[in-house]
Amino acid sequence: MVQDCNGAGVKIIVDAVLNHMAAVSGRGVDGHDFTNYNYPFAGYNSKNFHYCGTKNNAINNYKNKTEVWTCQLSGLSDLQTDTAYVQKKHSAYLSDLMSMGVAGFRLDAAKHMDPNNIKAFVKPLQNYPFLTQEVIFGAGEAVQPSMYTDLGHVMVFQASKDLKKSFESSGIANLIKSGKRWGQSWGNGYLPSDKSNVFVVDHDTERDGSTLSYRSANNAFVLAHIFLLGYDYSVPTVYSGYSFNDFNEGAPGGEHVNDVQCGNVWRCDHRQIGIANMVGFHNAVKGQQFTNAVSNGNQAIAFSRGNVGFVAINNGDQTWNAVFHTGLPAGKYCDIIHSQNSSNSACSGKTFSVDNTGAATVVINKRDAVAFYVQSNTHALST
Repeated sequence: MVQDCNGAGVKIIVDAVLNHMAAVSGRGVDGHDFTNYNYPFAGYNSKNFHYCGTKNNAINNYKNKTEVWTCQLSGLSDLQTDTAYVQKKHSAYLSDLMSMGVAGFRLDAAKHMDPNNIKAFVKPLQNYPFLTQEVIFGAGEAVQPSMYTDLGHVMVFQASKDLKKSFESSGIANLIKSGKRWGQSWGNGYLPSDKSNVFVVDHDTERDGSTLSYRSANNAFVLAHIFLLGYDYSVPTVYSGYSFNDFNEGAPGGEHVNDVQCGNVWRCDHRQIGIANMVGFHNAVKGQQFTNAVSNGNQAIAFSRGNVGFVAINNGDQTWNAVFHTGLPAGKYCDIIHSQNSSNSACSGKTFSVDNTGAATVVINKRDAVAFYVQSNTHALST
């Protein structure tokens, strides 16, 4: 799978669970039996775990970093990541994955590992991987996301919560407000753009309701992704999962998922036109300035990315019709939010004409968006 994906230009990032093991006894999907604190198939026994001394070895005080790093998270057996034995096994595991062509890792529960311990098992790797680390901000807590930025990117959960609030209630105009645009200037929980990883939703937050999800009304889920991929803050992630009815419901197909078919229970949100085509937009405008920002009331915004791309998002219930300064060269452009052809070799969506001053008349329907960029100039497309 990794070879096929790499051949198609898609790099693989593995969700690496290195802080803990399962808190139950049973049989794994590969047929190995295990009990709490004893996992023979992984080479771990009761000597390889932290016992922090609190009741049930649980984290009671998040203002005590020793508890956060050595006590159990949700009852999960906490590995001694501060020992050479565990660090060596973690390094070997990551190295093995990288030998298959894996490009990086999402470090699950990174907040519950001392950053020095993470450094100890990542540093021996032959090539330093891309890292995005799960470190959830908590006001007044001893362990903060900024403590992990020297190791790699850090997931900004506050950003997801603020996107939900903006698209569902407070309005999206504040996202581009002059002098305090969405990003590090929004304060607690945010990080520098080159050290952070932002997302609309992930596999945890879609279930606890703290962020937007596929269940969100008024097309907010897609519109938020269009904003995320068109904007200039951080490294964006698009999460795509499956439909569920229960908080703890697992993936369809049981223990072994052999064939994933999109459009059934598997949602494949990354293939939605408005999201998929914005990935190309995001790659094309990387490094371009955020310019020509305008809003229409509280629920409609538009902006350019240098002279390469233009985005307009209407989160309101009325059509938005205006002349915009796009910053793009003169030409006719394909609206990639509604074009079936993601490669832009042909346009099946609307087209918009940009004049010699960079201006264009654009109509954005309610709860909808428009985006075009230099690669979607229809003068270079077949018709």
